[in-house]
Amino acid sequence: MKNVEKIYESKKLVGLVIRHNVNVSDRTFFTEAQNPLQLAIHNTTLKKELTAHIHQIDTPLAIPEIHEFLYVQKGGIKVTFISKKGKQIAKKILKKNDIVLIMNISHKVDFLAKSQVVEVKQGPYLQKK
Repeated sequence: MKNVEKIYESKKLVGLVIRHNVNVSDRTFFTEAQNPLQLAIHNTTLKKELTAHIHQIDTPLAIPEIHEFLYVQKGGIKVTFISKKGKQIAKKILKKNDIVLIMNISHKVDFLAKSQVVEVKQGPYLQKK
């Protein structure tokens, strides 16, 4: 898909960059059904309602890996993806309204200017001291 960049490590998808000018129709998912964090974009030209609903599970979920979502509201960032062996896989510059989904891989984020970035990841997040 145009304006969607995929980053792989050993044939495993470890990152998605979705540019601000991606063009989707209706609702498009960018992640597979088995991914622990789902990412979709809704694009509708008509007034539309998603009826009230809850995402309920029958049994507790075990989340095998942590994914991180960054949305650049203002400014710009550089995200560097780093392999398990410590080698740089890719560097991506993100600007206003760009999105990145980092999927269980080492990474570094550089803020390139005065920026405002929304960060989402699964919790609880118990950071090592």
